[in-house]
Amino acid sequence: MKIISPPRVELILLGANFERIKTIEAFDSLLWTENYYDAGTFELYCGFRYLRYFLEATHVYRHDTNRLAVINYIKPDEQTGSVIIKGGLIENELKTRVLDQAAKLSGTVEDVCRLLVEKYCMTGGRAIPRLALGEPFGLTEVIEAQRTGKTVFDVLAELLYSREASFRLRFDFGERMLYFELFQGIDRTVSQSANTRCLFSTERNNVLSETYETSRDTRNFAYVAGAGEGDARAVVTIDQTDGGPRRELYVDARDIQPTEAAPAGSVAYNQLLINRGQEKLSEWNIADTVGVEIDMYNAPKFALGDKCSYRGSFRIQGNFDPVLGVEAEGRVTKIYEVLEPSEISKTVTLGKEQLQVKQALKRSFGT
Repeated sequence: MKIISPPRVELILLGANFERIKTIEAFDSLLWTENYYDAGTFELYCGFRYLRYFLEATHVYRHDTNRLAVINYIKPDEQTGSVIIKGGLIENELKTRVLDQAAKLSGTVEDVCRLLVEKYCMTGGRAIPRLALGEPFGLTEVIEAQRTGKTVFDVLAELLYSREASFRLRFDFGERMLYFELFQGIDRTVSQSANTRCLFSTERNNVLSETYETSRDTRNFAYVAGAGEGDARAVVTIDQTDGGPRRELYVDARDIQPTEAAPAGSVAYNQLLINRGQEKLSEWNIADTVGVEIDMYNAPKFALGDKCSYRGSFRIQGNFDPVLGVEAEGRVTKIYEVLEPSEISKTVTLGKEQLQVKQALKRSFGT
């Protein structure tokens, strides 16, 4: 049985310029999802009396987490006297801006990300209201790439995924401003000692329920096709088989066009294609996922993106009633909350790529 004392959650409706419209004093249910490698979502169920305010508002501000969301869907139900509101967290706004022309991405990862946001989300008619650049985080890896026809969100996600980093639009309620920032969770695994450790485990009495799944649908050999037509089209191959079974992937990189600095057939141009192929192959790694519903009374300290440890066991139904013991280390890639007047539940997902997983299969023969 879950016995969880919910904290006070204050929701404030805001207008297009983040002006305050109304504070939601009570609601029936709030479903709130934060993702590390994707944009978050929310669903809100509340009384009919707030309908006129929702029709006027454009954003929902969650005061306890300092997070902002965009209202995309409103459905009143006169029979039940309730209103359903759905939307996405503010980072979804970066999905509304596209790279309409070939963009050469050259420099440190962070500089490239900030330049993309400045050019496509902060300039002229494309400017997202009240958006500015925040403090640099410090990702100094140098990259060379090209992108065309994708959203700013998708390009940022592609660049940061393989580097286990993410981005956010931090909202300053007092200034009524959004600040674009990169961030990366810290290492809280039990194998380190620099930071406070985070171990999810029934042994620690901080796990209410748990799930484990693994995907072995991988790719390790890529054909990357760039500019040109027919036999004249530029194609490079990337071999990551390392002696294992070959599993091929075709990557259409036609948007990467030759430039004066990287002409067709040159080492520089082929390297752009290789970089794209490596990014795509990284999305096909072995994927292990652990999901834990945590006990809010005993939950260890952690945040979205932190690397945490997990220790658990799963009883598999069968004649011999085997138990799969799993130890894993991975990033918190998703936090799903259900908030209601009488309780709050929080489910944490570790991993979207291959975790450091140790498995031990034990069989019980009833003796």
